[in-house]
Amino acid sequence: MTRRNLRGPLVYKSDIEATAHRNRRETRQALDYQREEQQDRSNPTEGMDENDPPPQVANEQDATRTMYDYAKPNLTGAESSIDEDSNTHIANFLEFCDTFKINDVSDVAIRLRLFPFSQRNKAKQWLNLSPRGSITTWDQMTEKFLLKYFPLAKMAKFRNDISSFVQNDLETLYDAWERYKDLLRRCPHHRLLLWLQVQTFYNSVNSSTRQMIDSSAVIMLSTQVEMINKKLDNLCSSQQHLQSRLEEPPKFFVGTTRKLRKSKAATSSKLPKSALSTGKEIKP
Repeated sequence: MTRRNLRGPLVYKSDIEATAHRNRRETRQALDYQREEQQDRSNPTEGMDENDPPPQVANEQDATRTMYDYAKPNLTGAESSIDEDSNTHIANFLEFCDTFKINDVSDVAIRLRLFPFSQRNKAKQWLNLSPRGSITTWDQMTEKFLLKYFPLAKMAKFRNDISSFVQNDLETLYDAWERYKDLLRRCPHHRLLLWLQVQTFYNSVNSSTRQMIDSSAVIMLSTQVEMINKKLDNLCSSQQHLQSRLEEPPKFFVGTTRKLRKSKAATSSKLPKSALSTGKEIKP
């Protein structure tokens, strides 16, 4: 028998207890499933096997690359090594750090966490002996690092090398310009204005190189220092390209040499072996 209310007919069930038990079981299973989904979202790596691939996170690089790959140690801290360059080391390290991002992690935190991995030997020992909590910002890290491995005496030496720069004998304009710019790069705190950099280089080259610069009107036709520096850079590149073309042997001589070698080899193969061994002249 059925009864009606405002919500519609109520269907009579003979096994009410079994139906209620089944409904409670389905509700409990749904709640358990929902709870497990929430836990998986909060802990994405929990329950994963060692061979399972890591979860993909937006804005992150391939997870197979480690922190060591981004900051390979290349500074030994050996004071006797002239190849060590602390400014270049920091520049390369920042370039590594700029190649990837981590969600909810600042760039400063990434640099501070990775920088110890770029050290080794005495440099790493010096960093490990620093008082705990004494370095909390990237500016503090670079300041302490440069004071240790780029002291005032070393900076003064680089500045002196820049101010006393002289073009070597048989050194091309391109090679001299690149060597001069390398000195500027190795000492970013040289405090030389751009016009003084150009003037120092112009006065340091030999007379023939200076005539080449004057003939190209790099200095005379430019009033802005930035334009002078750019034109000088283009002139050096053009001179290097021309020099490489002059040093390359002409294709005609290369082809002629190859033909002569082939002809000589063919003639030698036709001669009797006895003549080749005794060196006697063969008369026609």
